Amino acid sequence: LALERIGFLATLEITNNEGDAVITDFSSALTFHVYVQGEDDNWVREEASDLFFVKPPVLAGVNDVDGQGLIEPGETARIEWFIIPKISAGGESPVGVRYEVGAQLGGSIYGEEIDPAVLEVISDNITVKPEPQLEITYFQPRDVDGDDPFTMDVVESPIPFIVGALVKNVGYGIARQVKIESQQPKIINPEGLIIIAQLLGARVDDQPTDESSLTVHLGDLEPGRCKKGAWDMITSLSGEFIEFNASYTHASELGGEATSIITSIDAHFIAKEVLNDQPGRDDLLDFLADKDDDPDLIPDTLYESDCNILPVNRLEVDENQVAVAGMVATIPVVSDRVGWVYFRLTDPKQAKFPIESVLRSDGKLLNPNNYWTHIRFRREDNRKLTYLNVFDFVTLGDYEYTVTYGQIAPDGEPPVTRIRFT
Repeated sequence: LALERIGFLATLEITNNEGDAVITDFSSALTFHVYVQGEDDNWVREEASDLFFVKPPVLAGVNDVDGQGLIEPGETARIEWFIIPKISAGGESPVGVRYEVGAQLGGSIYGEEIDPAVLEVISDNITVKPEPQLEITYFQPRDVDGDDPFTMDVVESPIPFIVGALVKNVGYGIARQVKIESQQPKIINPEGLIIIAQLLGARVDDQPTDESSLTVHLGDLEPGRCKKGAWDMITSLSGEFIEFNASYTHASELGGEATSIITSIDAHFIAKEVLNDQPGRDDLLDFLADKDDDPDLIPDTLYESDCNILPVNRLEVDENQVAVAGMVATIPVVSDRVGWVYFRLTDPKQAKFPIESVLRSDGKLLNPNNYWTHIRFRREDNRKLTYLNVFDFVTLGDYEYTVTYGQIAPDGEPPVTRIRFT
């Protein structure tokens, strides 16, 4: 992840005007001060060096600035420091915080310490604006569908899956020109097979980017703003992801963790991209995630495209009450709560047929993003499990969902074998 940051370049020049004497024991160190309001509304000057990271200086005309430096007669020493403010230095106000930056110098000539008044440096002023702080959450499905390596006489068509990211600016400054560059995914299964994930395209807030690239440019993020990046992919083989983690490191030469604008990073498996279709919401797809990573892989959290997080409750279905007549299934459920809910059951059509529509008993036609079928293979015995999934917003009461299937399967019989990989 990369974005524009502001740093300050401090330059100090010192000329040795003595024609026959070397300045020895030379030292220089930056100083930082800030004025804060004290008691009785008085302004107090306080030391503020701990709010800045300073890279090792670039030297010319002097060999050292730690008390062993030499400046030859007639030479001009030039010292450059690159200063990076730490996160708290900019405060919370858009106008920023004003600091005095100076230098403490020392040295000797003719064997005598130079009077500090001769080496006095007049401070300069800089204004540090608030910094952004980013929370990053990654998402990907647990299952991916590609070719089944154990059906040698059949080549199954891959079904696209998504790797997504939500980036939220929880700081007080603007995050400018944010971009995320993903590495090419490479998956190795327990048998040692390399499974290639092919990129189909990338999206920013669900708008396709101009090129199919592993880099997505999120642009500027104002304080409180969230943006969504996504990569649509297919794999060469079917499989199940058994682990999904995210971590980050910092370049020490730019201050490391002390200057990092990343506050947290996380990763979750998702069941699917769904849509919060309540009034007033946007039309961007959201992530229905299994945050607690339970053994049954039941999604429990909705991560909305604006980084709002909502709970999702599971509704139980009595499959003995499900009625099937031809290509129509009727599913009764009872809701004991208000909010977003998810339920799944064994698909009456064994995930062989597409769903044309899902109609709720009060007349609501569910958004097509909020219902789907999928296949899993139980790890213990590789048994094929076919599921019908429904995601909806409900109130208290009894509901019936009428599921109408299409007549033609989209890609024929799905693969019947899984490889587990991470």
